[in-house]
Amino acid sequence: MNVTFPLPAQLTPAQASSIADKLIYGVEGIDGITVTPDGDAVELSFIADYDHDVVSKLVSDLAEEVMTARVRKTAVIRRHDVHVPDAPAAPQSPRRAARGMLHRAYEQMFLEVAWDLEAEERRYPALIERSLMDRSHYIDWFPQNGFLVDELPHDREALAAVRRGDVSVDEVRRSSPYMLNPAVCFQFYREFHGQEIGDQTIVVTASGDCFRHEAPWRVSNYRLPAFSMREIAWLAPAETSEELRTKTMERVWALFQELGFSGRIEIATDPIYHPEDSRIKQHQLLAQSKYELVAKLPGGGSSSIGSFNNMREAQCRKFDISSHPGSAAHSGCAAFGLERWIELTLDTHGLDAFGWPDRLRELVRKA
Repeated sequence: MNVTFPLPAQLTPAQASSIADKLIYGVEGIDGITVTPDGDAVELSFIADYDHDVVSKLVSDLAEEVMTARVRKTAVIRRHDVHVPDAPAAPQSPRRAARGMLHRAYEQMFLEVAWDLEAEERRYPALIERSLMDRSHYIDWFPQNGFLVDELPHDREALAAVRRGDVSVDEVRRSSPYMLNPAVCFQFYREFHGQEIGDQTIVVTASGDCFRHEAPWRVSNYRLPAFSMREIAWLAPAETSEELRTKTMERVWALFQELGFSGRIEIATDPIYHPEDSRIKQHQLLAQSKYELVAKLPGGGSSSIGSFNNMREAQCRKFDISSHPGSAAHSGCAAFGLERWIELTLDTHGLDAFGWPDRLRELVRKA
């Protein structure tokens, strides 16, 4: 069932697109959203019954929010364009085998970037305490992404009742004190929580499984609810922190071009959910605290495949990580979604490893 909701005539295309982005996480039962070419309406596809008045009011409220918010445009700071014909579609079994090879290759590639920064290696768990995540306000700012964890009580009678079928699991389960990692770097802050590092520069690299609650209809090879992330994170004096970000970004940008991909690096923001927190997005744009590497997809569209972040003192304040008494340390990180790099490679260069760029073939041989 497709339903069209009009938008105010004075909206810009960017504002109309922003409303569509917010609608993704604003109402359940949607399995598609498009903005009309003129930006004068949004068309929603529903898979279930819906309340027209509720959705219409939501669209109206979102339109008012985006019109009253001060918006600073993003800026592209690097761009690279090459023409690559679409790779032919292939059966899933060979694609899975190619993914396995490429996963090892990209792990090695980003490890070498980290080793150039003299990073120490880590392997972090998939669970993290919600009490620590509350320090970062993650659920406050990104409620649409959180995957929380349930548990069954260690109660013999309750467990026996579930086994007998007297009660359902849903009647007994309770919220646990953990959540699934939305990003690896939070484990990094957990490791150094409450420490004083002085004038040290500490660089760590880790890969891990990350989880974000995606709208089911948006899930694809480039947008998974569970995915692998390789991160490089650091604690350092202010000048060194920015130098580390720049060095990492330039190295990865060179690799991106060497691998024959098209895309750009742009000043970006995190997907803040509530309109009252829009000042955070504006601060990120003004401070240029987040750069994103955005790849053009051979079949059309684009996908962020990496980010380069300088959080300055913000996260260290939340996790009580200081350089000296009373002075928060500076931190930053670079993050790479491995599945997105892998799918981009297969869509651009195909399944045959002999057709991949030299750099990838070399890494496959090493892995």
